[in-house]
Amino acid sequence: MFVKNLISRFTLELLENDPAFFFYSLQPSMPGYKPVKMLKHQAALLWRIVPVNPVRCLIGDEIGLGKTIEAAVIARYLEKRGVKRVLLLLPRILMRQWKEELMRVGIAEVYIRELERYTFDYLRSAGFPEGYYIASIDTVKKEDFKSKIRDIEWDLIIVDEAHNIGGETLRDSLIRDLKAKNILFLSATPHRGNAARYIGMLSHLDPSLKAMATKLDNVEFYRATHNCLVHRRTKEVVNELEGREVFPKCHIRAVVAKASMDEKEFADGIVDFLRELIREVKKSSEDLEKTPEGLLAVILRKRVSSSPRAAIKTLKTIIENFGAKITGNVSSDHSRVSRIFGTSYDEMDIEDDADERLNEIAAKYAGIFEERHIRRLQEFINLARRIEEHDSKLETLRDIIEYHIEKGSKVIVFTEYKDTLDYLEEKLKDLNPLTISGANRDEWGCILADFESKERSLLIATDVASEGLNLQIANVVVNYESPWTPIKLEQRIGRVWRLGQEKEVFVYNLFLATRADLDIANALYVKLLNIHEALSDTRAILGEKIHAAYEKDVGSVDQIFEPVSELGEVKIKGRRRKITEYRIALSQITGEFDELMELIARQIADLKDEIFRKRIYPTEIAEFIKEQLQRLGVGDSEKIEKLLLDVVNLCSLEVRNVHEIYELLKTIDGRIPEILVILDDKEGVDYIVIATVKFAEHEMKIPLVVFGDDIKIGIDALKYIIELVKRSIVPDNIYYEKQIRPGIGIKSMIKIKLEERFNSLLRPYREYSSKYGGLWKDVGIKNIRLEILTTVLRLPSTPGNPEEYDESFRKKVEMAAVEFVKRYEEREGRVIEDRQDTMKYDFYTYPKNEKDVQEGMRRGERYIEVKGHARGAVFSILPKGEFEFAKGRGDKYWLYVVYNALSDNPILVAIRDPISKLAIEKEKRTKVIKEEVYKVYFKPRI
Repeated sequence: MFVKNLISRFTLELLENDPAFFFYSLQPSMPGYKPVKMLKHQAALLWRIVPVNPVRCLIGDEIGLGKTIEAAVIARYLEKRGVKRVLLLLPRILMRQWKEELMRVGIAEVYIRELERYTFDYLRSAGFPEGYYIASIDTVKKEDFKSKIRDIEWDLIIVDEAHNIGGETLRDSLIRDLKAKNILFLSATPHRGNAARYIGMLSHLDPSLKAMATKLDNVEFYRATHNCLVHRRTKEVVNELEGREVFPKCHIRAVVAKASMDEKEFADGIVDFLRELIREVKKSSEDLEKTPEGLLAVILRKRVSSSPRAAIKTLKTIIENFGAKITGNVSSDHSRVSRIFGTSYDEMDIEDDADERLNEIAAKYAGIFEERHIRRLQEFINLARRIEEHDSKLETLRDIIEYHIEKGSKVIVFTEYKDTLDYLEEKLKDLNPLTISGANRDEWGCILADFESKERSLLIATDVASEGLNLQIANVVVNYESPWTPIKLEQRIGRVWRLGQEKEVFVYNLFLATRADLDIANALYVKLLNIHEALSDTRAILGEKIHAAYEKDVGSVDQIFEPVSELGEVKIKGRRRKITEYRIALSQITGEFDELMELIARQIADLKDEIFRKRIYPTEIAEFIKEQLQRLGVGDSEKIEKLLLDVVNLCSLEVRNVHEIYELLKTIDGRIPEILVILDDKEGVDYIVIATVKFAEHEMKIPLVVFGDDIKIGIDALKYIIELVKRSIVPDNIYYEKQIRPGIGIKSMIKIKLEERFNSLLRPYREYSSKYGGLWKDVGIKNIRLEILTTVLRLPSTPGNPEEYDESFRKKVEMAAVEFVKRYEEREGRVIEDRQDTMKYDFYTYPKNEKDVQEGMRRGERYIEVKGHARGAVFSILPKGEFEFAKGRGDKYWLYVVYNALSDNPILVAIRDPISKLAIEKEKRTKVIKEEVYKVYFKPRI
């Protein structure tokens, strides 16, 4: 029982304090949510962060590596330092995902509060109670909301998609004005081709950089930020760390379906019509983007590229509002449309699907058209209706879906618009599709549960609905409208090619062989993204319906997207402009598409060179991380889980998964044995210790084992203790005449060994602080306090000398052992009666204050059998008579085993009622006569 208390206490300390084990203390707060599974790159990040205070850094991991979970786990760990009030600033589209992830790491829903217009005043009047606050950054950046939270002392602020800050925007003003000691930024593409913005973003983490920002765009600075201010890992590194394919390969495919005459006439005719529409405007307007004609041209171009149904809806909206007065605010509407057709999905800042907003804006400006335009638009509607009957892209989609479903895969089709989703659902109804959109938001949970079942294999989802959902149950993605920016494509892929994906991923980007679609396919997918290898099994999948098909197989997003997805802006005529779908669509219509693509290609090449030359991001080497983790006692999740299950069995617990062990261990309380004895080849004394490590501004507990002249931490320590518990004896009494408790040097030794392990973690912080900033001026271990839970006495398991089997030598050992036992009993103040002549035991002893009590009635009486060993042994022999006597006396019978009996430091281990505690083996021996003896092993009875 005492040993159970030791292992439960040590494991509990590991779960609460060790960064790798900490993941297993986090039980989801909502039934049905999957617990977080620790991966080495996540444990490595937590280990890098916990020795410093404050925690301020950018987590720039590749998309799909679990940045959200990493940040949530860091927040939970920082609760140990007093972090109680956390603010999360997010794109609105990610708010629901974050709420779910926070509940996955054990935060109760009642402590997760959404900062909305209707909740601000209530929460402010309540004093913003402790908890996690989720907010759209574009809501709280406005002055009337910002003023309400400006004076709150936030313990931690987390900013997701942090590449959207770094300039002089309202978002930046918000971050600067808020008060927080700890800040985490998250972004898979933090640089975006603008060094000033990147450095500006980092200056939010370390405000002292702002004064020197213009001098920081150099190799020396960027290197100094690595693994302290900036952390970045790729899928390839994660696979290497785990020694397996955590992330299977991804096959990215561009498929161009043959177009019918109607489809070519429709798509190319719309582009020609729009070019004619804006020709006159282009001559007179300096900024075509912010004109009614520019807005309508982009909306129509994008809607037409989606589906004939989407095109019809928008064309009909324009016709129905023809002749109406123009009511829109062009600047405001341009801003709204630019967010929808932006660089990335996180910029949309909407919760509903885009169709209604786009048609609403189209209706506002329908008055710019003339009657001749309306006649032409009606012709386009008639063409679109004919295309609905024989839709080439739809037929290609069907072929892809049927091919992969037949192979046992689940398929997700992404579309930008709800009306295209409805169109696909109608046309593919025989495939029994499920759908997710802004319209059925309340049903998402049930729909996804259906999708996980064996009966359903097809899900059609709009972007607004699917952004933020974990959809790795599917491994085939079809982008019905291929994204027009690399970042959007990367984000769509990341919805399925992420942690938890077990199958190879196939991503199809569909195009029609029309002039406009071919421009996008060739310029963006073939040239920029380098997807140019001929798809080998095109005919097997798609038959004769294909104009062209290309693919690229990658093991990491960076293999295809870096630095393409980093290029968020380009210089156009001396001005920095975002690469948005809006700008690309308009350039197609104005005839400037080739020029824009060439400009993007040149600047991507420049950026690639810059990222490499200036070493902007850390280059993680898996072998270095492995070595670092090994020293910190971090194993893979399977090893940790196996050890935790061993603890479950040793503590006689019942759990459904290892994440439940933490709460159960907290219920185990009791005395921990001061000393354990174990028989081992190597003699010595070990110590099981909780070391409280004092850093400059915080403390960290590290459960460890002092083993000889080194220490064990993490899985190495727990493995030692589990083995110890299986083999050790808890002596009822132990006696030695020389000191075995730790001397004053043990504290210094532990400090040195911990410093050796922390050195590689802290070196980047020291180097950064020596040159820049004032965040971490004083890093390193200042002092340690030790709580020694148990001393482990390792006694020899083998005889020291073959002479031990010689009769005269054996008697010499026994006499030494007997004399040592007498000294012990006398020291304890007990009366000793020699009973060796009974041939059943050696001594009868009892406390002096029970002298007048009759034998058999004395509470403290002991019947003692002495076994001596010159060095060590794994068992002692009890002849049958001694064994039966021992069995009959129960807990009044004591076995005294003396190790190293002839040395100057003999050790007595006294076991009360050994027959019930120790492993026993019956054996028949023949010396002169055949006799029955019992081997009493010095290990616990199982």
